[in-house]
Amino acid sequence: MARKPTEYVQLKLRVRESLRRKLERAAEKKAHSANAEAVARIEYTFADEEEWEARAKEMEERRDEIDQQHREWLEEEAKREAEHQTALRDSRLLTFMVGSDDNVTLVRAIMHLINEHPDWNKDAEERIRLGLKIQEFLTHANDVFQGQIK
Repeated sequence: MARKPTEYVQLKLRVRESLRRKLERAAEKKAHSANAEAVARIEYTFADEEEWEARAKEMEERRDEIDQQHREWLEEEAKREAEHQTALRDSRLLTFMVGSDDNVTLVRAIMHLINEHPDWNKDAEERIRLGLKIQEFLTHANDVFQGQIK
């Protein structure tokens, strides 16, 4: 007949005398038997092992998620780098086409004004409004660049 998991059974162990003494001292400190101390310590090691196994399993389960997040981050970084390289190329082209750095700055400032008014091409009134903003900017640009605009 098989024993029930909750049934108490006797287990004979052979241990070094020094370990038996440590067990006795620990049991005395807690005011219980050496048997109770030994059982508690054995149960603790199994519970600890189960906890570590659960953590390892959780980490393994999250590994795919973390790997996916890493791949997405790498893709975003590659995209940002490509955008940066494109911006550098465009900047070099703009400098080549327009000439001096002051002229490039002027063109960029005008482009910024256009970007601030995305509906500039919607109707004549918006075009006039943007034109006036650009005219105002150009009027003051000479002061900004100190007459160096070519």
